[in-house]
Amino acid sequence: MIRSRLKDISSEELNKRIQDILNNEIRPSKKRYKRPSVILKPVEDYEVWNNGKSSCINIKEFFKYHDEEFIKFCYRAILKREPDTEGFNYYLTKLRNGEYTKTDVITRLRYSKEGRKRGIKIKGLLPRAIYSVLSKRLIIGHIVKTFKILLTLPSIEKKLNITENNIYPKVLAINHEVKYLNKDLSLVKSDFHKELDLTKSHIEKSFADFNYRIYKLEDELYKINIPEVLEKEVVYNINKNISYYQSFENVFRGDENKVKEQQRIFLKYIPDNTDKSVLDIGSGRGEFLELLKENSINAIGVDINRDIVNYTKGKGLNCIYADGIEFLKNTDKKFRAITAFHIIEHMDTDKQRQLLEYGYQKLEKGGIIIIETPNPWFIYGLASFYTDITHIKPIPPETLVFLLQWIGFKNTKILYLNPITNKIPKGEREWIYYQSYAVVGKKE
Repeated sequence: MIRSRLKDISSEELNKRIQDILNNEIRPSKKRYKRPSVILKPVEDYEVWNNGKSSCINIKEFFKYHDEEFIKFCYRAILKREPDTEGFNYYLTKLRNGEYTKTDVITRLRYSKEGRKRGIKIKGLLPRAIYSVLSKRLIIGHIVKTFKILLTLPSIEKKLNITENNIYPKVLAINHEVKYLNKDLSLVKSDFHKELDLTKSHIEKSFADFNYRIYKLEDELYKINIPEVLEKEVVYNINKNISYYQSFENVFRGDENKVKEQQRIFLKYIPDNTDKSVLDIGSGRGEFLELLKENSINAIGVDINRDIVNYTKGKGLNCIYADGIEFLKNTDKKFRAITAFHIIEHMDTDKQRQLLEYGYQKLEKGGIIIIETPNPWFIYGLASFYTDITHIKPIPPETLVFLLQWIGFKNTKILYLNPITNKIPKGEREWIYYQSYAVVGKKE
């Protein structure tokens, strides 16, 4: 019945009926799909067929693409433009949920109003379009689909036979490869377990050897016997022809030349853009005064030990017998720098503060103060701190810096001096290996 009716219809009338059906079916409802208000500008003509000489394309070209690329190809080939967002989403959703086939999408785009206007000829589309339209009809659609299935059964059976014959040898080959892969995997697992056992055995042996060496080392250490009484003879080279404290300094302070070389580091902090003198409080044996004189820097020394003052004057140095704090309090002079080497530890807290406050007042603008004292972070130095019985208490560098900044000094620096070693363990704090430190502050 279907064939007889198709024979009575001309191709022009059939095209017209297909267009009428498509116009009624593909026009989406307002709830499902809203046509875009702005139409995108057409892209350049899509010329991949017949070397671009004709507006005809074979339908097989469409089936080379899938999913999003398929929709884009359809729009470019049929409507000669990029897909609009709503149309793209609409057809992609229909395609993905199985409601439309690729032929359905091609047919609806080709026979839409815009598609008819473009007039692209698609070779092989007409029979597919007829089937696409008829298959969507309620009753005739079932008949058409059944008829198609009956017609394509021999072809499907042939394809199944071809597929089965082609796949079977490949399945055998795959099974063969899987068999050998399983065998290789078993060998690998066996080798892995052997290596694991060997590694475990090696680690256990190494660990046992390591423990043995530790125990042996401990035995060697414990063989060192500590005597019940440790006898040590100590002889100091004491000169009784000088004062007690001067003799004490000679023994525990060290050689004058060595001290002078250690103090040479402070010369670079002395301002050189002024003619003011340097005041060295507690000048002692005059090591720093000598350094200043050698570098043509005017300096005055102050010390409360008369014998040491006389000794310093005997070296041709300018030194005054006076208390350093009282001298600062009463003098009208301004100094470019004030130094105090190993003096502040002989003072209580009040005198320490007075020394620094009066020192700040008597410095000219840009003047420098340098305070050196034993480093309490150096544990051995702290243990021997009271070897000098005139020492009152050590002062941590952090505390001294805070005191200087409280008084008004700026640009304060801590210089850690006289290290006991040139190598320390990684991760250790370097400053605990320095015997003394100095704080340098500037009066702005």
